[in-house]
Amino acid sequence: MEERYQVDGDKIVHEVLDQEAMVVNLDNGHYYALEGTAVDIWQAIAAGASAPEATQALLLRYTGDRAEIE
Repeated sequence: MEERYQVDGDKIVHEVLDQEAMVVNLDNGHYYALEGTAVDIWQAIAAGASAPEATQALLLRYTGDRAEIE
């Protein structure tokens, strides 16, 4: 069975606005601002993508070596 990513909605809140992902850990109050490819990776995680699915989405959006993207 393929492992999938999951965001713990009780501890993490997130929003994507203007090509930036804002992520807040409610347990410790840490705030993260993600840009560029990190936004695409975060969106894949938030959508419950598996690692191969996330990689495929990045390969469709960006030009690069598969091994590098993985």
